[in-house]
Amino acid sequence: MDILTTVQKLQEAEIERTPQPKSLFEKRCTRLQEEVETEKYVLKTYEIISYEDAEVGEAGERGYEDEAGNQFEQYPNDEVGDDPPRITFEIDEYDIEDGITIADKVGKFLEREGVTESSSSPWSPGSWFSTEGIEDYRTGDRTIYSYHLYGFTPEEEEQIARIALGRWFR
Repeated sequence: MDILTTVQKLQEAEIERTPQPKSLFEKRCTRLQEEVETEKYVLKTYEIISYEDAEVGEAGERGYEDEAGNQFEQYPNDEVGDDPPRITFEIDEYDIEDGITIADKVGKFLEREGVTESSSSPWSPGSWFSTEGIEDYRTGDRTIYSYHLYGFTPEEEEQIARIALGRWFR
């Protein structure tokens, strides 16, 4: 093999190893995956069921709710690809001194929110948590909130479930 052929083969091999540019979708998926691996957060979803919806067996409205209680029927500005609103939790030095973990904080948050069940029974990692529903006495509509965990280890999820579900944990 002559030198020119060897150089050409090396150049071809280098081109194959060089990562090709990713589409915007692939970049966004990669970014979200990296965030999921490093960031721990909760997505709060809701569904509103009226009497008419209940007869049909389907929620009339679904969406996301942010920390301030603002509801979005879809991701905010979904046409430009924004992410749904996340509820995040932070641990400070006082929490660390008191032995409070992120799982403790999330579990207490869910307990205060009134969750009473997980999406699987018995509970298992990957389950989400839901409330029984809050009835609007003016309209009769019932709003059910669900809380989806992201970025937590199975051990953290179990600790969250034990705190959030209390006596209902099994």
